[in-house]
Amino acid sequence: MAESDLHALNILGVIHGQQSTESILLLEDEEHRPLAIAVGICEAATVESCINGTKTERPQTHDLLAIMIERLGSPVTHVVIDDYSQGVFYARLILQDGDKSISIDCRPSDGIAMALKTNAPLFASESVMTCEK
Repeated sequence: MAESDLHALNILGVIHGQQSTESILLLEDEEHRPLAIAVGICEAATVESCINGTKTERPQTHDLLAIMIERLGSPVTHVVIDDYSQGVFYARLILQDGDKSISIDCRPSDGIAMALKTNAPLFASESVMTCEK
């Protein structure tokens, strides 16, 4: 995927649905095009706590992963939501290991949480921004 195909995303917030099982992560790109991703309430709560900078007594899963990545010396360079198929978004966590990039498949909610925890930029592909959802 070419760099020119990527659009920087801003996280606008979390919208909690009327049903207690689903929430929406609301994002937009630099052209203010919206991107809404349905996630479970636990995933929404994790992203919301990252947005709010909520501190916990003990490390949560994303805290643990961010600490491990930092200590192993392969920082998160960025996260990209790169595909949408049959109602499912796909994302990749991109790490830097010396002179090579490591691409790891992840759920968008996990990628967004990791981007927030590590201050890494978040992107979406043009195909994701323009697909019929």
